[in-house]
Amino acid sequence: MDSMLQKLEKYADNLENIVQQRTAELMDEKQKTDMLLHRMLPPYVLVIIRQLIGLHFFVPTVLNWK
Repeated sequence: MDSMLQKLEKYADNLENIVQQRTAELMDEKQKTDMLLHRMLPPYVLVIIRQLIGLHFFVPTVLNWK
């Protein structure tokens, strides 16, 4: 029984590490995206779009924009 608990604790710790790693990767990519958008658009346009649509909808729209 103790070995099963140890395995579960090890598994949970591993999952927490994976989540932390992926969160860090996501934050890095978000920072890259923000930098790119700031290069492409004037600041006032970003503010208006983020207020109207929100960042989560804005990024895919810009990337698919033609």
